Amino acid sequence: FNGKYWKEDKQLAIGTILEFMDLQLEEASEQYESAIKQLVQTGIPESIVREGGKGLVKLIDSPNQQPLPAKYLSAK
Repeated sequence: FNGKYWKEDKQLAIGTILEFMDLQLEEASEQYESAIKQLVQTGIPESIVREGGKGLVKLIDSPNQQPLPAKYLSAK
């Protein structure tokens, strides 16, 4: 809006989208690192956590660890 009417600007719209995507990526990265940290704090080696897969699933044995892999995978 320029004060009198709406003015469309394709470059401005693309810039806004890119800024939003950068914010989403930053938030996802923070959630991913947080999930890794939480899994490591439960006693699982960080290398296994970062690999993920069946090796990680095999090490999940306590009730407090059960929800963490889902959080890790959703953040990944």
